Amino acid sequence: MMLDALLGVVVFGLFIIAVGSSLLFSQRGFLASGDHMRGAFLAEQSLEALRTMRDQDFSLLTEGDHGVRVGLGGTWELTESGATTSDGYASHVTIAASGADTVFAVAQTAWNHGMGRSGSVVLTTEITNWRKVQPIGDWSDVSPQGAYTDIGVLFNKVIVKGNYAFVTSGNTTGLYVFDISNLSNPVRTANSFSLGAAGYDLLAVGDVLYVLTSDASSELRSYNISSPSTLSSGDLIDQEGIPADDRARSLGH
Repeated sequence: MMLDALLGVVVFGLFIIAVGSSLLFSQRGFLASGDHMRGAFLAEQSLEALRTMRDQDFSLLTEGDHGVRVGLGGTWELTESGATTSDGYASHVTIAASGADTVFAVAQTAWNHGMGRSGSVVLTTEITNWRKVQPIGDWSDVSPQGAYTDIGVLFNKVIVKGNYAFVTSGNTTGLYVFDISNLSNPVRTANSFSLGAAGYDLLAVGDVLYVLTSDASSELRSYNISSPSTLSSGDLIDQEGIPADDRARSLGH
């Protein structure tokens, strides 16, 4: 009897330990999730502060490591060092120029509350001086410099990359490539290339050309265009069918 009672006490003790451990780990997981959400909120707040400063004056976004805070005037401003909240979250931003009117921003928030509750969140974005007025040339006297005609072909979209123009069409050729190094005399190259379907929108990212087609099984295709004048079916990188066949019409990047 005593052995049975002792065994019962041991089993009950193990049960209590298991339940307690489960509750402890659940609580830690809940707290860790809350820490990450708080960190992500503060990092995103830092990026939003930079966007607000951009809207005020793009020149306020100076390169380097900074903190952000609301100044005496009630507007966001950069500080020389990062900021730490009363609940122990340290945030800072790093700003680097990535163009004449664009900066690359990294916001990081880190925390260490002990007992395994430490971590960090890093968010990145590009911020553009959208207020800058860009010259668009003189449109008061526009005249064609060159032309290409293919009887019965409806051209849909054109993009220019270097000395080449890529033009989609409504016939089964689908995509035309032109050498436009001499604008007064555009010359079609890669004459044997064909999509085998109509071409709609297109987008060039580096040496990759993305094309939307009327082919239900491969509406989105990508091609290597490092050598536009010799473009061929062998330059196909990938192709994907899109749900709701023959519905895709535009691309964005």
